[in-house]
Amino acid sequence: MAGRLNRKYTSNEAGRRDEKLLNEWTTQRAEKTDADGKVTCPAYHGTYEVRIGKDSKLLKQQTIERDSNTQTPLHLNVIAPVK
Repeated sequence: MAGRLNRKYTSNEAGRRDEKLLNEWTTQRAEKTDADGKVTCPAYHGTYEVRIGKDSKLLKQQTIERDSNTQTPLHLNVIAPVK
């Protein structure tokens, strides 16, 4: 990290560029399912943490890995517990 921090341990120009790239490459989105409980969103190479909730309550959380050969949107079928 020495190459990305200055002597006061704050980001230098290289560190700021890295932070900008990470923010550009990070996907945070909220989607609503259709009437059938399905949602489609762009998701390419990387690790995704999917959280499913209703009324601010977390119902399910799952990590999904996408390899570099997968270049299609991610399709999720959401089956949430009925209470």
